Amino acid sequence: GIQTSLIFGVLLLAAALGWAPKAAAGEAETLLVLDYEFDGDPGDATMLAERKLRMARMSDVLRTALERAGLYRVIDSPAVRADIARVSATQYLHRCNGCELDLARAAGARYVLIPWVFRMSQLVVTMHFEVKDASTGQLVMKRALDFRNDADASWEREIKFLIRDMREGKRWN
Repeated sequence: GIQTSLIFGVLLLAAALGWAPKAAAGEAETLLVLDYEFDGDPGDATMLAERKLRMARMSDVLRTALERAGLYRVIDSPAVRADIARVSATQYLHRCNGCELDLARAAGARYVLIPWVFRMSQLVVTMHFEVKDASTGQLVMKRALDFRNDADASWEREIKFLIRDMREGKRWN
């Protein structure tokens, strides 16, 4: 009826205006941010150590940037990081059929962000982000951001773009 149409209209308007989920007035929802994963062209074997360091650094940069943006309250602790490391040691978290949801629920997070990069070559890289509702498994955001030059500055720029997109309510591409 009219009441259902009105509610649906309000929800559509809220989504169009970039409404960010909130637990209560002024309180950001909780988010577990998984560590970056790497997929694609491994490049030169000498790059492996540098890549592992970059992924760890950029995972921290991502968590810090999201916390500072105030869009979510990032769940992070040594115990949570140990759980992530334990599970990721045996499988990719971006394609583990629900293990990312288990990690988020165990950490007490409402949402989970799964970041990974696909490297076509040193110059062509795509950074992927998925945000899922931990209780339902529903995908609430999916972004793929292409960039050039597999270097820290390029990764940091893509993280800034992700946060900008979250603020603007861009959820899909």
